[in-house]
Amino acid sequence: YLRIGSDYTDNYYEYKINNVSYTPAGEISREGIWPMEVDFAFDDFVNLKMERNKANKAGRAFDPTMRYTKAYGNNELTIKGHPSIGDIRTLMVGVINESGETKNMEIWLDELRMAGFDEDGGWAALGKIGFTLSDFASFDATGRIETTGFGGVESNVMDRNMEDVYSLDMSATVQLGKLFPEKAHVNMPLTVTHSREKEKPKYDPTNTDVLLKDALKDASDAYKDSLEKISVVSSEQTSFALTNVRVGIASKDPMPYDPANFSFSVAFTKRNEHDIDVQYDMTRTYRGDFNYSYSLSPKALMPFKNSKFFKTKKWKLFTDFGFYPMPNSYTFSLNMDRSYNEVLARELGSDPTTITKRDLITDMTWDKNFNMTRRADIKWNFTKNIKLSFATAMNSEIEESLAFNSEYLDLPRMREYKYNREYIYDLREDSITQWAKDLRESTLKSFLAAGEPYNYSQQLNISYAIPINKISAFDWITANASYTGNYDWQRGVTINPNTYTSNNDIADSKRSWNGDVRFNMETLYNKSSYL
Repeated sequence: YLRIGSDYTDNYYEYKINNVSYTPAGEISREGIWPMEVDFAFDDFVNLKMERNKANKAGRAFDPTMRYTKAYGNNELTIKGHPSIGDIRTLMVGVINESGETKNMEIWLDELRMAGFDEDGGWAALGKIGFTLSDFASFDATGRIETTGFGGVESNVMDRNMEDVYSLDMSATVQLGKLFPEKAHVNMPLTVTHSREKEKPKYDPTNTDVLLKDALKDASDAYKDSLEKISVVSSEQTSFALTNVRVGIASKDPMPYDPANFSFSVAFTKRNEHDIDVQYDMTRTYRGDFNYSYSLSPKALMPFKNSKFFKTKKWKLFTDFGFYPMPNSYTFSLNMDRSYNEVLARELGSDPTTITKRDLITDMTWDKNFNMTRRADIKWNFTKNIKLSFATAMNSEIEESLAFNSEYLDLPRMREYKYNREYIYDLREDSITQWAKDLRESTLKSFLAAGEPYNYSQQLNISYAIPINKISAFDWITANASYTGNYDWQRGVTINPNTYTSNNDIADSKRSWNGDVRFNMETLYNKSSYL
């Protein structure tokens, strides 16, 4: 016999050869020594399983833990448990001694070969459409269909599609700034995207060797829709974004309050997915950016430029000296990222023929983050030779979690699930309302306090071009020096925010000095009339 399945004893298919004959003494032909007695189709195993399952639904109970056998010509086919050709992990070849007597024999086992693969091909189609309305708006859409069996010309059977794939992608961009007067110089690009993809498998994902169309045909009317719904892998995503929104009005002489110095961006993305293992997987992301940048070109104050005492060339070190009373640029940015993910798993029962057990709902899991990042940067050329830049960054977390504790009664389990996150709770509505109100207030309080810091960094850079070349005797020498200082802080692991201590925090400080001197020998040689 030949036994294949997910294990040797409880979930397997078996092909049994009855009345195995001895090879006659002196036989030398290949057909005589290796008779073709193992010849069956995998589809016959699948049909045997479906026959057993139909019999169970018809009221003739067959225990799936017991062997179910059917004649197959002169041989036998057997199924036990819930094996699948799509999940073969074990293979056993053996001989059964049905006589009950002890016998001595020599057994030869030849190779096994598979032939007659399902090589039905598929097809694919791709369509695109797009149009543009001058510099105001544009729209693009792409649709794609790939059916089961589609693949490359040189692809083998395993590389071809095992599902029907349908996808649609759309995107639109509108320059809303064109709706404002041209003198306002408004930049407000709105981008909207939407994508949807659906995969309908060829085989029932709970019975991976049974065609889905056959499984739907045999399913009862009460569960046919449910089976088709949970078998389809679906994903849908929609996003909206306003990027670099600004009013480009600036003064002739740049001022800190010019509208052109300000810009902001906002974005929102939602994504929904579901498959055989997940009832739904919902993700929402929100992002907001605010940026301020002010650059100016201050004039240098040169106190010795017009001094009669320093008119000669040898005093160039002083006449060229100048300092800038104002920084060259200020920048500040505020970035906020919020994400929320909610997953509701589907519990698959041990009996894949009973859909009601496959469709049980387990507890929900979720993950959420609300982070704020603040950055500031200043650049200041104190003099023509001394330049400074200082940058800082702070990352903080907005707390938006409030335990639904005994003050609001115990949080109940979901009694019923409805799509789009509508739930029925065994709880008074006023308790949920009060909890939601307190949650909003605590989140707003944390937001106004700029959150709980968990990372801070700063960097200071100073460069100095030593003006030794301003002295006529040393104009063939250039020298530079620089200093860099870094400081980083990270919050340590906190189990209970109410008992936080700084003992676990990590701080790191680094600094470096660099300098170089260069000699221009050509300039030095030119000072000598002899050379």
